[in-house]
Amino acid sequence: AGDYNSDGPEDIDLLGANLGGSWFFGEGYEVKTLTAWEWHNRHTKENSDASPSLTLFSDYTDKAKQVSQDLSLNGGWGSLFESEIFDGEWTLGAYYLQARLDVENLYDTLVTVTQHLSQEYTQKTRNYAAYAYTVDHLQLGCSPIPCDFTLTGGIRYNWERKKMDY
Repeated sequence: AGDYNSDGPEDIDLLGANLGGSWFFGEGYEVKTLTAWEWHNRHTKENSDASPSLTLFSDYTDKAKQVSQDLSLNGGWGSLFESEIFDGEWTLGAYYLQARLDVENLYDTLVTVTQHLSQEYTQKTRNYAAYAYTVDHLQLGCSPIPCDFTLTGGIRYNWERKKMDY
């Protein structure tokens, strides 16, 4: 059942929103966008030693926020050239993410009852990506055996930077 000196609460506030859109133009082209924002604020008190005595008590606090953007151009191979055996879709896109995490953790131990041990840091993240994706339906027309194939391929390049301040 557990015999604890504290049953610390956990308080979490979360908020997020996103907005997406599509625009069609020309002969089968589409631009898609998705913008997102997330935020949280968390405070947790934990009886880390899981005992009735104060051996280790932890007080965790963190705040985080992030924003991201995805933008893509989609089309069909038929809109680029005509072919009887080659039919499919393609996507070209770019992605961006920016995030920040602020942490302040306090620890009370049996040895440090009169003072807190603390851990504080900030982590910042930036991520950029570019990608391409295709799904191709090959209809080779082999007789009498059906030989329709679907080829799927993609490539993605990521660049990410994380910075931590202690």
